[in-house]
Order: sequence, then structure tokens, then C-alpha cells
Amino acid sequence: MPFHRSYYAVLLLAPLVLVAFWPGYFAIPREVVVGVHAHAITAILWLVLLATQMWAIRTRRGHLHRALGLALFAVVPAFVAGGALAIQAMMVKALAGHPFYARFGPGLAWADILATPCFLALVAYALARRREVHAHGGAMLATAVLILPPALGRVLPLILSGIPALAGFAPAFYLAEAVALLLAVGAARADRRQAWPFALVAVSCAVQIAGFAVLAPSPAATRLFAAVAGVPAAPLALTAAMIAAAVLWWAWRAGGGVRRRAPAVAYS
Repeated sequence: MPFHRSYYAVLLLAPLVLVAFWPGYFAIPREVVVGVHAHAITAILWLVLLATQMWAIRTRRGHLHRALGLALFAVVPAFVAGGALAIQAMMVKALAGHPFYARFGPGLAWADILATPCFLALVAYALARRREVHAHGGAMLATAVLILPPALGRVLPLILSGIPALAGFAPAFYLAEAVALLLAVGAARADRRQAWPFALVAVSCAVQIAGFAVLAPSPAATRLFAAVAGVPAAPLALTAAMIAAAVLWWAWRAGGGVRRRAPAVAYS
């Protein structure tokens, strides 16, 4: 595999996430709604789970790798449910006239609406192809690339001196998505055996960039936001979690049961 010790790269996302979301999340936990907490906590859990699984398979701890793999049946539906609630919270803030979300809410909602199903598709693909080490490992690693743009897009305005935060966010968003897109394209070209997952991430990033560029506050966006904001949180989260769980179960069954032997190194 061309990704030597990639679990270190995944772990490096942790300080990036901490810096990126410190002002709007970690520094004000009591001001954050439950849905955003669920999304943030499950995203962190996913990074920890992903890095630990990579380390386990790299060090030939196959039993640990498979045992941890079962945890995704809890973490992934919770992450998808939290994502739905986070999108809803974003729309509520946009409707309330929040200066940031009123301006960038439609584009960010578009990005999240694309990224969440892409994440679920990658995990499902990894489950369905878990007997094929390169396809499985590539799909799992590709999920980490999806987490890069939201974090990097919030860090870049902090280091662009002299540019107001609101004015600097759009260029930072485009640059962060472009970095993720190029990483995905590079990974796909590096190993054709796992090209499909990274190609999907690259397409997702490209469509997110296009959508962010053309979407803006409009009567249609306002009506959509109002409709989503009016949905009770519990049914929304439960529906999202059930859809994710159903997709994962289908992918597990498609993969053909439990593997009895430890797999070869899928990623390193």
C-alpha cells in the first residue's frame, strides 16, 4: 500500500479539529444544541476508531481490528443522525438572521448534505468489500479526507491576517475543498485497486465547490430551511439513524458473513 503509517495522518486531524472548532464549539459547550454535540462527539469517535483500526491491522492485531469494526454499527448511525441535526441547527440559525449562517448557510448545508451520504457510502462499501484488503482499506481511509475540509476551512481564516473573518471564509472554503480534492485524486492515482472510494470523495468535493459557488440566500432556500427547521428533532435523528443502520446491514450481508482469519494489511 502507498499509505505508510496512515493512522498517524488520521490522528493529526485531531489537533486540526480542536483548533478549527474551538471558537464555535469547544469554547462554548453550554451554548451548543444537542444535535451539534452529537455530531461533534461521533465525528471524534470515528477518527479515534479509524486510527485505532488502522494501527491494529498494521500491527497484525486482526482480532482487535474486527472487534473494533463492530463498533461502527453504533458510531456511524449516530454520526449520520448527528449530522442531520447539525444541518437542521445550521438552518435554524440562518432563519434567525445569524450573520454567518444567513450568508453561508445555503452553501454549507449543500456541502453537508453531500458529505454525509458520501461518508455513509464509503463505510458501506468498506463493509461490503471487507474481504478485499485494498478496496476496504481505501474506503475507510477516504472517510478521513471528508473530515478535512470543514476543519481546514475554519482554520485558514484564522491565519489569513488582515482579512475579516466573514470575507475570508469563502476563499478558505474553496481552498480547503480543493486540498481535499487533490489529495483524493492523488490517492486514487497512487493505487488503482482502491481508486473508486477516493474518486467518490473527489467528485463530492467538486460538487460541493460548485454548489457553494452558486447557492445563496433565496426565497427557495428560505422555504426549504423553514421546512427542515420545523421537523421535530427526535424523528429526524431517528430516521437518519435507521437509514444508516439499514445501509450498513445491507453492506454487511453483501460482504458475505464473518471473516474467520485475520485479513492482510489493508492500510498502514
